[in-house]
Amino acid sequence: MTRPPVIAGIASIPARGQSLRQAIESICHQVDHVEVVLNGYKAVPDWLRHERITVTTSQDVGDHADNAKFMGMGRYDECIYFAIDDDILYPADYVARMLECMSRYGGRAAVGVHGSFVPKRPGTFLGRRVFCFWDLLPFDAPCSYAGTGTIALSRHMMPASPLSLFTDTGMSDLFVASSLKRRGIPVICIDRPEGWLRKIPNPGHPSLWQRAQTDSVRQDRLLGEVEPWGVVDLIDRCQGEVLENLTPGVRVALDAAAAIAHGDGMPDSLRAELARHGDKVGSLVQHYAAPDAEQAPRTSAS
Repeated sequence: MTRPPVIAGIASIPARGQSLRQAIESICHQVDHVEVVLNGYKAVPDWLRHERITVTTSQDVGDHADNAKFMGMGRYDECIYFAIDDDILYPADYVARMLECMSRYGGRAAVGVHGSFVPKRPGTFLGRRVFCFWDLLPFDAPCSYAGTGTIALSRHMMPASPLSLFTDTGMSDLFVASSLKRRGIPVICIDRPEGWLRKIPNPGHPSLWQRAQTDSVRQDRLLGEVEPWGVVDLIDRCQGEVLENLTPGVRVALDAAAAIAHGDGMPDSLRAELARHGDKVGSLVQHYAAPDAEQAPRTSAS
């Protein structure tokens, strides 16, 4: 069976020209092609003139800001698409390990490294809980959504015209998140060692996350449009092959967090099962547990 092409897509601004080069050089040899969108660049840097790189400029297509990283996806009827950022260094085994993870779940899940968990009714975008991409994660863990600088997904998981998904800029993560949630597609945050991905410093240039900390009204509204989130949403989206292929400890953690969210507490049998899996799984329960009550299905892990 022929593998679909593996494509990386990235958008950049002039202030990040140096880090753009570092990011692309870290991943270019791992994929079949890189789709680059330059927003506001006066000229295309010579180093981007490469047979495996297609460059589009905002002068030609307009400035779609962060959403432009998905522009190149529209050129393909079928592919596995890695959306990447111009301020992250990707390890030499990044694409191989992400593809392996997608295969592990039968191609049903999107896979990411920077994963956020959103409580059932978050109220604010700032209330999310994050598996940061630079931190250790000892097991694959379902998450509400993944940052679009560290996500891999199959072409069929996105609209035929990917840019049609976005009606605003500066929050591509949440537009992709809401689309995947509506389609019932789970998102898995991949296991990795500490420092597997590394941030490229860009002093004086605030990130989209930093900007949202001062005003998250737009993000709050978009999250609210697709409530409820929470651990029940994770379990529902993972039903079947994805849930079955999670480690037993993670399935127990989901059950325990669901019991807490429901408000009835954990039965003794589930508490004992959780204790057998140790502190790392216990910390995952705390990550998922939310204060608001939820009607909680069980994963049948215990």
